[in-house]
Amino acid sequence: MFDLRTLQKATQRDMDAWNCGDLVGFCASYTEDATMVSNGGVHQGRDDILAFHRKIFQDGDDLGQLTLTIDRCGSTSPEATIVGWAMLRWTLTRGGKTATGFATVTFKIVEGELKVYQDLSFTT
Repeated sequence: MFDLRTLQKATQRDMDAWNCGDLVGFCASYTEDATMVSNGGVHQGRDDILAFHRKIFQDGDDLGQLTLTIDRCGSTSPEATIVGWAMLRWTLTRGGKTATGFATVTFKIVEGELKVYQDLSFTT
């Protein structure tokens, strides 16, 4: 089921993983066949998304503090492949610098868990 409470739990899980320096845990929130589009290009599949993040950050490093704020969200039919979407604002503070941006994300339910299927993220 996709609702605001489920989305809030998922974004908190992602922030917790990131803020603990756990890139694998952070990327575990993506489906195996996820697509991420960012300033760094197009990344297809969870492994490629993890590799993209590892080019910038190292596991266990201080990745900084990530904050995800839900601006808007909505759901589709429970029978649909994509069960919901969200527009997020993100802020990353690391090494005394702050970056901000937006993400538009779609979700699937995989084995009872909300997972990111498509992620269009960019910096502002």
